[in-house]
Parts: sequence; C-alpha cells; structure tokens
Amino acid sequence: MKTLLLSATALLLFAAGAAARPLGDGLGVGSKAPALDHVNWLKGDKIAAWEPGKGMVPTDQFIAEKGDAMDYQIAEDIDGATAKTFMEASANYGIPTMMIVDGKGEIAWIGHPMAIGDTLDQVLAGTDDRAANTAADADRRAKAEAEMAEMRSKSEDAAKIAAGLEKYDTLDAAQAAELLKICEKNLAAQPKNPQFAYNKYMMLAKVGPKETASAYGKSIVDGVLKENAQGLNLLAWGIVDPAMKLPREQRDLELAGVAATRADELSKHANASIIDTLARVHFWKGEIDKAIELQKQAVAVAEDDEQKAEIEKTLAEYEKAKAGA
Repeated sequence: MKTLLLSATALLLFAAGAAARPLGDGLGVGSKAPALDHVNWLKGDKIAAWEPGKGMVPTDQFIAEKGDAMDYQIAEDIDGATAKTFMEASANYGIPTMMIVDGKGEIAWIGHPMAIGDTLDQVLAGTDDRAANTAADADRRAKAEAEMAEMRSKSEDAAKIAAGLEKYDTLDAAQAAELLKICEKNLAAQPKNPQFAYNKYMMLAKVGPKETASAYGKSIVDGVLKENAQGLNLLAWGIVDPAMKLPREQRDLELAGVAATRADELSKHANASIIDTLARVHFWKGEIDKAIELQKQAVAVAEDDEQKAEIEKTLAEYEKAKAGA
C-alpha cells in the first residue's frame, strides 16, 4: 500500500507502514517530527517544514474518490522511506497508524485513527494532556518492542533449526545438543506443535543414544502425532530419508514403520508421499519386494506428473536393487 500525506488543521499523519520490521530508534510523543524529504507531492505545495495545517492518509484511489473535497496537500511515499522514518522509528508495526504533529513540529499523539477522539481539537487548542499521551506512547512502544524482540528471537531460532536440518549429515553431536535446547524451548511454548516435536526427535537421534530418541519418538507417535498423518509421515521420513544420512545405528526402522503405517491408515492408503515413505521403510529393512509393491501403488495415486516422475525414479532404484541382489 502506498502512503500519502495530506494537510489538515494540525499535522495529521495517517500512515500505512511496517509489519515485522526492525525495532524503532526512539521516535515517539514529544519527539521532533522527521522531515518529509522522500515523498512525491501529488497535490498542493510542498511542505518544507512542519507547521499547523499538514497531515497524512493512503492511496491515489482515495484521492480520486474524494475529488474536490480534498483541498489540501497530498504526497506519496517513495520506496517506503517515510514509512521507515515514521513507522519503524516509532516502533509501529500495524496499520492504520495516525500521528498528530503540533505547531511546534513535535509529535503530540500516536495511535489508531478510531482512538483519536477529541485529541486533535485539544492539540489545536493547546489543552491536550501531553504528559499522559507521552506515557501512553512509551507504554505502547515498550510492548511493541518486546513483541518484536520475541518475534525476532523465534525467527532466529527457526532459521538455526532449519539450517541444522539442512546440513544434518554433517551436524556433530555438540551442534545438535545446542539445537536441542532450542527445540525444548519451542516445545515448552507449543507442546502440541508437530514440527517442533519432529525437530526434537531428529536432534535427539543425532545426539544419541538411540534409545533416548526412540523413547521420545514412541511418545509422540502415541501422543501429539497420533491423529496427524502429515506429522507422522514427517517423522518417518526423517528416519529413512537417504538425503538426511542418519547414521545406520541411529535409524529406528521399527519406529518409522509404526509412524508410516499409522499415517497410511489415516490417509486411507491414498497419499502417494506417505506410501512412498512406507515403501522406503520396507526397503531399508531389506524387504525389497514389499517396497516395490508399495512404490507401484504410490505411482498409481500420484497427484501430478512431477510427483509421479519422482516416485517412478525411486521405483527404478528398488527394482535395480532387486536385480542386483
């Protein structure tokens, strides 16, 4: 969404701005309002400096709808620069956000347009409670920054786990142990999250011993994943996936078989990816004929040509193994 500026009676800033962006650098009620440098002026004279009678709302469609009723200056943000200067700097991560700038060029109020009430009239009359507005804004900012910090922490944790799984075959036990701490933290917050449960299993399998990972795996197969076909398949595939290169001594094929079989039952033997996983379990067990049988069934229910081609490639691998055996 584009951001537009318009004049009113005191400066009114009605911004379309940032969602999940870096924390602000201190802009708030009582601060001097930043200059409007990086904007295209679409209507009226350029506002060179803050003074009574300047303000802000969104999009050229809005201008067209208002027509001659909009007899004030209007400007459009350039590449989000103004949103960054005002929204990010004031730790505002939601839209719409409105700011009132008084005749001294100071921000007098920040909030949702629906909450403005009589504040604009009070600013114009010089009767607004600036101390209360400053305190309320400081409280809002503190909460916003805390929420953003939490979001950034979660994002960083997710990136670390994803990177660990991506290079799982080269991950050592010490690295896995560090990632396991993140998994535990995530599960403490969301104990029923299937992805978090899977992540923990994979790190336990890397740290060892196998018995510890197996015990946890059984607990989630009978617990949080019991009715979740995709979650069960994720766990089973994590164990048998050739690309993950889980050490043979850590590969719990019995657990993978239980999880994949349950997933296949839940999906009524109609999901090609799940059947493919079950086939791989039998292949690693040395049950090649069963693997070939299941892989052919997976081919038959493939959703599209791309998936069918991948499954047929694996089928050829099994058939070659049988011939070589």
